[in-house]
Amino acid sequence: MKKNLVVFFKNKIYRFEIRFHESTKVADQEIEPEFYLKYSLEHNVYNGTHFEMEVILKELEGLNHFEKIHIHISSKNGKKYICWTGQLMAESQAVLVAKMWCAGSVYTIIYGEDFVLLFERYNVNFEDFEKMIEILNNEFKILVL
Repeated sequence: MKKNLVVFFKNKIYRFEIRFHESTKVADQEIEPEFYLKYSLEHNVYNGTHFEMEVILKELEGLNHFEKIHIHISSKNGKKYICWTGQLMAESQAVLVAKMWCAGSVYTIIYGEDFVLLFERYNVNFEDFEKMIEILNNEFKILVL
């Protein structure tokens, strides 16, 4: 599945194209297993249903603080993916992560600060994607659709 997400901040529009890749076994995952072994909290590779989110960033590359955005370039295929190490077993869950990541990436571009720091600052559980989307909208006027 492919989804185009748009993030609004003041008079600017940021566009993201997200391609969702579903796999049911490790061999079919787009991102190399070493990524999950190294960075996931459980330090393991996910068996069973798992969604990975390829991201097309045409409009964002070269903007201020772009280097601080959490992307992973797969050594399997050279494509860019949202850097998310938790297992996403439902497409709806992956869409929420993508929305949060897009809004958070715009926060990073605007303020020069890693949006992940907002989880601690606002005392938000790291998997409460909807709450972080709400904070980015209400506190920083960053809206994702």
